[in-house]
Amino acid sequence: MESQISLYKIELIKPRRPWHGLADVELGTRHRLQRFSVLEARAAYDRERDAAAQG
Repeated sequence: MESQISLYKIELIKPRRPWHGLADVELGTRHRLQRFSVLEARAAYDRERDAAAQG
């Protein structure tokens, strides 16, 4: 858990300073999670497509 918090701070919080309040941090977090979800969905689709092509 500690490593995830550190990555969150390194990847999102520090590079986009200054934050103007909690709402900015929440919005940034939402965008980051949405981007991660899209990338995971694409990776899953690619794995399924590759498995179907091989089998």
